Amino acid sequence: MSSTRYENGGNTIQELHNRSQFLMDMSVQFLQYNSPFFCLTFINQAIETMLKALLMKRGAVIITSYTRTLEETYDLFKESDAALEDICFLESIHFLSIEPANSQLIQNITSFQLQRLIHRADNLLFQSSPKVIADSGTVYKSIFKNT
Repeated sequence: MSSTRYENGGNTIQELHNRSQFLMDMSVQFLQYNSPFFCLTFINQAIETMLKALLMKRGAVIITSYTRTLEETYDLFKESDAALEDICFLESIHFLSIEPANSQLIQNITSFQLQRLIHRADNLLFQSSPKVIADSGTVYKSIFKNT
């Protein structure tokens, strides 16, 4: 990870972790309303929040307006077997959720495709959580019952 340090934005690692869980719960709520843009926005925010918690756990202090770099993302996932795949997924979700020009593409996403994206994000957060929170009682709980 780069040696850059960031000013504390008032969020603890536990608060960020909990917020990530809440945001994924919200993505499922909007899936039921067939609102792909809101689902993608909540998925992206959940992922970004967990990544901020991971960065803080590694010693970075995050400011409110902080935007992670691709280098930092790579550093978080480089030991993973699917590092490149995970990074591509993260960046794709981020791109789809913030780029207004993608609205036509987003409107064409089926409920099944959206559910697969949510499941993929849920799995990524489930795997990242133990790196953030050591207490097994408070780790991220999959939003899918069978995971």
